[in-house]
Amino acid sequence: MKKFGFTLAEILITLGIIGVVAALTTPALVKSTGSAQIGPSLAKFVNTIENACQQLMHDENLTMVKTTDIPKLYNYIIMAPKKNYSLKTYDGSSTISFDSESDSEKAYNEAHNNFITKCPNGSHVSDECRELGAADMNAYLRYFFTKGTFIWQLKDGSVMVVKNANKDRINIGPFKGVIAEVFYDIDGDNGDNRAGRDVYAFLLDRAGILIPVGSIAHKTVKQVGAQYITTYEAECDLDSTNFDSNMACTGKIADNNYKAD
Repeated sequence: MKKFGFTLAEILITLGIIGVVAALTTPALVKSTGSAQIGPSLAKFVNTIENACQQLMHDENLTMVKTTDIPKLYNYIIMAPKKNYSLKTYDGSSTISFDSESDSEKAYNEAHNNFITKCPNGSHVSDECRELGAADMNAYLRYFFTKGTFIWQLKDGSVMVVKNANKDRINIGPFKGVIAEVFYDIDGDNGDNRAGRDVYAFLLDRAGILIPVGSIAHKTVKQVGAQYITTYEAECDLDSTNFDSNMACTGKIADNNYKAD
């Protein structure tokens, strides 16, 4: 009785077809998976920041968050300071660099080096390490607050840039006035650092609310004539070489229940 099976040529042809199909579909699958992660990541970030602001206001009996309260968010979010950060437009044609240098840089470097030298793993077990850690953080806050730009890396590797923008005193609905511009890089140093691809923009309101740039909420506030917010008049456009157009896609995702397509 004869046994029938596949020939070597047939197996190789089949494997070749599977390889071609995989090559054609994998990029789309990866892109789809990446897009699916953007919305939840942004929603989680918004929830984290707003909860931290509410906890801060509760603990210090505040009715609104002030510019000088921004450094205190460190007490409610696990994150570490970064000195520099750069982001590009979606197409990579333009770059914005953030640098938090100030006259207190030497004091910060000394405190930080002392801390990591004596407590290389960031250990806070001993009293000495706790004191050195506190000194390091105090020096960091003085260092970064001088220039008004904070660059923090969160525990999941993402990066948050907070830039003071205390220009508005609007009061409409829940909004009390913009005090900071917030950029959130979903994958931190592991990504392209491009607006609309892995970096998204928000405005921090004195009520402790993050307003997604380009969202309906953003446009509602803009309509009352807030000076700072009118700088973001562009609509979401990833084909544009303009930062504002790229960043406005944050609002498009937010208005879509934090689902990116």
